[in-house]
Amino acid sequence: MNKRKLRSTIFIICLLFTSLFSALWYFDKFNIKPRVVDVYGESFYDLGIMYGSKVRDLALGIGEVAKYLETVLPNILKVSVEEYVNGFLLNTPSYIKEMMYGFANATGLSLKYIILLNSFADIVELASESFGCSQFTCINNTLYGLGPIYARTLDYMPHYILENWQIILRITPPSWSGMNKVLGVTIAGWMGLLSGMNDHGLAMGISQIFSKELDFGTPMGIIILDTLFNTTNVIDAQQHIVNGSKSNIRHAGAWCYMMVDKNENACIVEVTHLHNNTIWHSTTNKPFLVITNHFISPEMIPYHYVPNIAINTYYRKQVLEEILLNKDNFDLKDVIETLRSHYDIKIHGDPGPGYINCICNEWFSGTMHAFAAIVAHNYSLICLTNPKRGPFYLVSFTELIGPIS
Repeated sequence: MNKRKLRSTIFIICLLFTSLFSALWYFDKFNIKPRVVDVYGESFYDLGIMYGSKVRDLALGIGEVAKYLETVLPNILKVSVEEYVNGFLLNTPSYIKEMMYGFANATGLSLKYIILLNSFADIVELASESFGCSQFTCINNTLYGLGPIYARTLDYMPHYILENWQIILRITPPSWSGMNKVLGVTIAGWMGLLSGMNDHGLAMGISQIFSKELDFGTPMGIIILDTLFNTTNVIDAQQHIVNGSKSNIRHAGAWCYMMVDKNENACIVEVTHLHNNTIWHSTTNKPFLVITNHFISPEMIPYHYVPNIAINTYYRKQVLEEILLNKDNFDLKDVIETLRSHYDIKIHGDPGPGYINCICNEWFSGTMHAFAAIVAHNYSLICLTNPKRGPFYLVSFTELIGPIS
């Protein structure tokens, strides 16, 4: 067993052990409305104060995960906690740091723990080879009048821990900042987002990639939030992701950012710590884009690898392409059915419990939320648990309606 696989195994076992603590803050996610946290203020520090005060109990719960990370980080990643925290803090936009300070004061969590929580995905990427996500966007094959759709499932090895702390975050930035309103799915205590959209009709999310080109940088969720705050369309968002044009962002890990706007622009930006490439929808001959957990451009394929445990990334991509190729006039029912899909292309049917090769799966790296953005109409469909078993809600910048399915 190589060192990376050994670290991955140890990390997974430790996370499963830590997940026992999550029972203390567990909620019945199948039968209650999702938590929606509205945050606003006239300074970013005020945003952090309001955010922290509204999720204090949740944040103290997930703080146990941060304590665990502080303990095991030096052994798993071979760096000190201080070196790790400083490496990410140096690449965090200053206004996000202000939010963190406010959040720390409101919750009593140390800034060190908040940094560890916000870079959790980057830690997992460094230490584990078990995760998966499926993203797609329909550009010009949707029902007339519906406009472009962005949708994704988020599959994650630590879903046993993190799904219990998922929230829907709606942020109205300070009026003087000139930034956009944002909504999306995140983890209580994260300043960034896992999936999201802004009020100008831009939506985006990520898929994690296996690569050796990893280092310190800006936490992935903060890059999503920063992009949605500062750009209104895919053209500008792509430049922001690639160049960090306003906030000097620096990619720590390997990701595929998918984005679409209300004007039918869409792209996939493939990045590692050292390289990037963009796949524009306008250069394809399909009415959609699809990405899972591997690079697809010839320029970036040399900078990734796919371990045996994640070979299902290829099958999930094929499933999405088959569904989208065979369906015209894609509507909201189709979106939800796709996000709930238990279709395995290897057997051309339902494989039974586990659903490893499916868009919605229940294996070790299970689906922990589903998100869809109808960007031309400024609303989203969100399920904060495994979408095959949980309800979807319609979420706009002012309303929460549902369950609708």
